[in-house]
Amino acid sequence: MLSLILLLPIVLADIVLKPTNFASNEAAVVFLPGVGFAAEEYNSTFAQVQSKCSELSVRCWIGLISESSSVDAAVKRVISAMTSQGMKSDTPIFHSAHGVQQGFHIAALAINQTNSKGVILLGGVLNRFSNEAATPVLSVNCELDGLARITRVAEAAYRQRNTKNNVVVLSGCNYASIADGKPTDYILQHDFRSEVPSATTQGRVATLIGSFVAAQVNNNAQATNYIQQQATNTLTYFEPVIKAMEISGNHRLRAHCNSDFPTNPTCQYTKWPDQSLPPGPHNPPKPAPPSDCICGSKWVELNAQRLMSGFAQSELPDVTANTKDAFHDVSDTHPFHLPHIFNSCSKSEDCVLNTTSVTMPIYQDDVDNGLNPVAAYEYRTKLKSRQAMWQAAGMDASDVNALDGNLTLCRDINQLSWEYALQNAPKAAITRFQSHGEPLVMVDDVVAGIGITGPQWIKDSMVYKRVSKQSNSGVPTSVQVQSWTFKTGNTNRGNVPFIITAGYHYCKLLTPLKALEWIFYDSLREYYSLGNQTRADKLLKHSKSKF
Repeated sequence: MLSLILLLPIVLADIVLKPTNFASNEAAVVFLPGVGFAAEEYNSTFAQVQSKCSELSVRCWIGLISESSSVDAAVKRVISAMTSQGMKSDTPIFHSAHGVQQGFHIAALAINQTNSKGVILLGGVLNRFSNEAATPVLSVNCELDGLARITRVAEAAYRQRNTKNNVVVLSGCNYASIADGKPTDYILQHDFRSEVPSATTQGRVATLIGSFVAAQVNNNAQATNYIQQQATNTLTYFEPVIKAMEISGNHRLRAHCNSDFPTNPTCQYTKWPDQSLPPGPHNPPKPAPPSDCICGSKWVELNAQRLMSGFAQSELPDVTANTKDAFHDVSDTHPFHLPHIFNSCSKSEDCVLNTTSVTMPIYQDDVDNGLNPVAAYEYRTKLKSRQAMWQAAGMDASDVNALDGNLTLCRDINQLSWEYALQNAPKAAITRFQSHGEPLVMVDDVVAGIGITGPQWIKDSMVYKRVSKQSNSGVPTSVQVQSWTFKTGNTNRGNVPFIITAGYHYCKLLTPLKALEWIFYDSLREYYSLGNQTRADKLLKHSKSKF
């Protein structure tokens, strides 16, 4: 008999926490546990949710799901269990979950539920590819949640800032601190270390959930104001990230424009050469980009061509460039998209050169899983060469190798992105990074070779290489960042048909957002993960890590 019992499947019981107060307004929270945690490991958090609901005059039922091979069936099962124990059949339901993927499931499910009053996501956000919910959404995220990238949360906060939804970030906590259980190996590998006690985190989470429930159920003004203030504070916290997204031109902020079919009147980008081989441009995009689409990278416009031109090191240091950038596939030939200088000067100190550049962002965020970077891995940017810029300003500049052969030109642009991030990241993030994060170190450019199909610059990806650090401060390793570069001489001072590649200098660029995202998140992965220790012997084991 004993052996037969051992062979029977173990059925985990859902947990129902019955309300103990007698408030007239009733609500229920149905909760889907996060990966690596069981229902009972949330008892402490949700007992405090009940207490907060009671304080705000709401009679709150809690249903913790034990097994969820079918989320729909599990939710119905828990609601049925609460109803059988006395919950009213028309009680408003709040659908909740812990974790990014669980949140996607529960938010999608809530759309079709008759009694759904709201969605509560812990360590999660709405799926960017749907980004809609039939009811108000509260997203509560921890600053050091390694399973929900903080920049992904920033994206959600920005996109939902003028909606019925609220995104809140709690400082210093991690994914694991919302529950009481022992973290699994997966959590130990991906989560960061919490800097506040779990009890503190759970109390803050409970206050937010209870306030959200009361705000929706009985229009409690105190609760509504509290949630809105926390969401406002979060947007303030994210200001450096949003600014970096804006100046980089990140596509999750707004859609990118198409300069071949302009829709944003502020872009004023002049196409060049506006010819195709074989003849015939692409058809217009459907749908067309919105009128507020992002023209190109402001960072490239303001800094990349300026540093590449290097007029400060020339005999005419006051010459400037007015550059317009556009996002395009740099391999596109329908039409070609090439950087260009549209005017010239006669060795005048007040010369302003009107130029264009072309940038192709390479993203790794096709899958919205909370872990993938929001920033581009690299920007493939085509600029006019230093030689071409100096000659357009009226200088001789006959030696392309003396001007564009220096393998620090792309490096210097990337160094400026890194310095931008260090100057703009919040103080707490910088302090944490300086103690536990791997710094990025820009190294000299490498010339891209020529292959069977031509220059390899396009396919040669930006190199991120972990190396032993010379300094004894902080962690024992740093990550070198190396751009590939490709240059061409300015044949006949650029007065040649477009099919002759004259006066170009191409770079792989690090964006300010990528640098800032590194400080917030990626720099901590090696030594500040929940299961990691700061040990030099990790060097060889992880020397081939991908970034």
